[in-house]
Order: sequence, then structure tokens, then C-alpha cells
Amino acid sequence: MTNLCFFTPNNMKELRQCLSMADESTRFIAGGTDLVIKLRKSSNKHWKLIDLSGMTELKYIKEDENFIRIGACTTFANIASDPVIKRYGRCLSLAASEVGSVQIRNRATIAGNIANASPAADSLAPLSMLGAKALLMDRQGNKTVCGIDSLISGVGKNNLDVGQIILEVFFPANKDVVSSFVKLGSRKKVSISRLNIALAAEYSNGDQKLKNVNVAVGAVGPGPMSAAKSASLLDGRNISKEVIESFSESLAQEVEEAIKGRSSMPYKRKAVMGLGKDLLDDLLSYISALEREECYDR
Repeated sequence: MTNLCFFTPNNMKELRQCLSMADESTRFIAGGTDLVIKLRKSSNKHWKLIDLSGMTELKYIKEDENFIRIGACTTFANIASDPVIKRYGRCLSLAASEVGSVQIRNRATIAGNIANASPAADSLAPLSMLGAKALLMDRQGNKTVCGIDSLISGVGKNNLDVGQIILEVFFPANKDVVSSFVKLGSRKKVSISRLNIALAAEYSNGDQKLKNVNVAVGAVGPGPMSAAKSASLLDGRNISKEVIESFSESLAQEVEEAIKGRSSMPYKRKAVMGLGKDLLDDLLSYISALEREECYDR
């Protein structure tokens, strides 16, 4: 018989009380899109579930002191449609709009996507490119800040301590940053990433060149893979057809090196070249719309 303890905190005081009782059998649930599947497969029949869905204090998107702050229980549907995210973290907005189905986007939360630590998680590469960090709270109520990349320890594994929770995700509100995200899914509907790429860079109309370019490829390892060599080919240069070709070929080489020996390598090596071109095509279209002061929604 399954022994299930279910806690439903509605405010921070109640949440801290629940965290103080947390142990190895404790799990957090908000959207439940990942956890419910894991619980069904688990042989453990004794669980303590802390339901965060009633925590309105953890559902927000706001610009505050030069940072964009996203509450842990904010859904991907809200992230995808929010104008602040579209302006300062476009790659995250695009990724959020492609998470699962409409139903999943209405339930799945950003903190859950991070903590689940799936290599195919759509939010990880964009968050990495935006320099995002997480605000954490432990069982004693102590708060710390951790880089998003540092939270992932392996496939389906994170570095959160027992009873430690993500309260907020935040990244710099840099008006000069432009970004993009593209994804190749395993099927046309409810698409799970087989490969995704996020790019963020600084851009100004004055010199019309990308600066401080960062690129990450997702779904090739436990966490996003930095494609620094490929990014350097775009830094400070006009994005010509020749540059796009060089960038795409470089991406293919970096992916090949990262997953050498895997059966999926030939497919992903070829696929990432097409995705790289799609990424830059989208970014250039977005920049062109910015220069014309027009709206560009992909």
C-alpha cells in the first residue's frame, strides 16, 4: 500500500514549516508534468509531497533593479506570452512557447523544468545564455544564489540538497541583448527536443555587429553544451552567407566532438548545421524588425 503524505503550503511561512520536515522521501510538485510520471515508475511507496501550486507568492514575472525575476511556479504559458521576457529574454520566450503541448505549458513551471534536469529541457540553454541564476532556500530558511548551470549534476540529477527549493530565477535586464532559440523535436506534436540551440549577444544599431556572442546546444549532454568556438566566428563580424556557413560547420564539429561514439552522432552532426542556419536567420529577421521599429513574432 502506498503511504502518501501531502502538504499544501499557501504562503512562505507555511512553506518553511513544510521544508523543516523534509527528508529523502520528499518531493515538490507544482505542475506535476514530470514528477507524476516518475512517481508512477518508482518502487518507493512512501512519499512526502509538497504541493506548491497554491503558492501565489512564487508566480510572477517582474523587472526589478536591473534584473528580470521569474517566480519558481510561473508557467511556461505565462513566460511565453510575457512582454518583459520577450524584450529582455527572447530566447527563453521562444523556448517556453515550444515546451510540450498547450496543456503542458499551462501547467509546467520553470523551476520544475530546471530541477528535473532532463537533457531535453527547453529552458536550460536559454537560461544559460542569459546568465540566469536561481535563488534557493533550504530547510532552515537560509537563502543562497546559484548559477543555473551549477544546479545540473547529471541526467535527471540536480545539486539541490534535501528540502532545498528554487524560489526564483533571475537574469540581467540588458536592453542591448538580442537572442534566439531553435529546436528540433522528436515528433510534430508535444515535441521533445532531440536538439536545440540558444544564442545571446549584444547588438546596437550603431555598428550593426554582434558582440559578446554566446551559443549553447541542448540535448547533447546532461546540461547545455557551450559552443564557444562557433560563437567566436560571429563576434564582431557582419553576418554574411559565408559566416553563416562557417558557423554551421563549426557547430557540427563541436557536436561531433562532444558526442563522439554515440549512435546519434551522425544524425545530430548533420541536423545541427540546419538548426544553426535557422537560428541565425531568425536572429537576423528579429534584428531587422528592431531596426525598423516593427514587431517580429516568430
